[in-house]
Amino acid sequence: DEANAERCPIFPGVLEKIRWSFPDPSKLGGTKEEKLQQIRIIRDAIKEKVEDWCLISCKQ
Repeated sequence: DEANAERCPIFPGVLEKIRWSFPDPSKLGGTKEEKLQQIRIIRDAIKEKVEDWCLISCKQ
């Protein structure tokens, strides 16, 4: 969320700041198995975003 994005550290020399929004796993509801499944979905979404970003960055 936007509030958490504002707390991200700033690294000197880094020209690009990327903000991706994902659900907060600590706020998931359901049974243990349901939460685990939701966390896996979030994990996979993060992995996909990072891989896509790496591909795009390598081409530049």
